[in-house]
Amino acid sequence: MAGCMNKMLSKQNHTESKNVCECMLGYFFMKYSIDKLQNDIEFDNLLSNDKLRLSGCVSKYLNSSDKHKNIDSTKTFQKIGFIKNYGNYKIEEIEAYVNKQKDTFINQYRFYNNGILDSSKSKFFEFELTGPKDSILTGKLQFYSPNDSLPLDKIHQRNVSFHYIQMKNDSLVFEKIEGITNIIKFPYSNYENFTFVGYVADLRFINMDSTNDSLILSSIRFAIDTEKSTDNMYVELLK
Repeated sequence: MAGCMNKMLSKQNHTESKNVCECMLGYFFMKYSIDKLQNDIEFDNLLSNDKLRLSGCVSKYLNSSDKHKNIDSTKTFQKIGFIKNYGNYKIEEIEAYVNKQKDTFINQYRFYNNGILDSSKSKFFEFELTGPKDSILTGKLQFYSPNDSLPLDKIHQRNVSFHYIQMKNDSLVFEKIEGITNIIKFPYSNYENFTFVGYVADLRFINMDSTNDSLILSSIRFAIDTEKSTDNMYVELLK
């Protein structure tokens, strides 16, 4: 219990941490020996390795208490996260936007089978901004989708377009970068206290047969921003 609480308290309060750890312990008591649970090193290893169960406990006890934090009700969209449990140790972590009419727009999802990420069934991105606050920042976006598992000879044509808003000479400017890869690097000027609003679309024309006469269009889209509450206009494009 001490090992679990030590991990949780770094990010959550005492009550939230206690609830998550009791959830974890209830599961561990059924699965592991008392000797392992009483050994701090062994228990720490269990926490690190059993990410599937940890995600379920965190979702159950933290997401509900955390969902009203940092919410700005004047904004158009609220970013939420939840987990779907399919049984047999298969879960899906989902990020979505909800508008004031309660419409839901799925943005990212990560599918885990027995705690292992299955990228062939997942759609998600990694985003970062680096650099001194008083200079031009360096942005990096890397995204993943089920289409990445397709053989290259099946991709007839591909176009990746990245749109974002930044500040230039006290004015907001709409930027656009085009390419054909999952990794995009770009310069970024501060936009309202280092918030970020953007959007990426990955369009692939996929061969259905060897003659290239039959093609289907697969479209993967992400809205990207750094806030839980946002007026990101690009969210509507997730429909």
